[in-house]
Amino acid sequence: AEAAILAAEKERLEAEEAERRAAKERREARQARREAERERREYEEALRAMEKERAEAEEAQRRAEKERAEAVEARSKYEERQALFHISECIAVSKTANHLVQRTIQLIPDDHTTLQSALEMLLSAGDGSGRILVR
Repeated sequence: AEAAILAAEKERLEAEEAERRAAKERREARQARREAERERREYEEALRAMEKERAEAEEAQRRAEKERAEAVEARSKYEERQALFHISECIAVSKTANHLVQRTIQLIPDDHTTLQSALEMLLSAGDGSGRILVR
């Protein structure tokens, strides 16, 4: 009888020990699940951060390309304005020269047969038209 009691007590102690081991294993499993969940959240957060950085880099690249295109367009417009200004200056000089040639033809009497004598006559005219033509 005493052996049966001791055997029952031993079985009870072994059962309690098995229960403690099972509880410990459940705690460790819960801890492992929490750790895995934490690592998953960190990984997802890192992915979101990388995606955000990629999107920001793409936006910065789009802005830079837009600014480059605007700079090229501005440069083109500037060069076009410069060319138009140069053309208008050339036209103005050409019109002035044509006008002066017409005035010279009108002002110079027929007795000035050489260019030198015509220029001397214009320079002495005193209205400045000769200086412009000589230049």
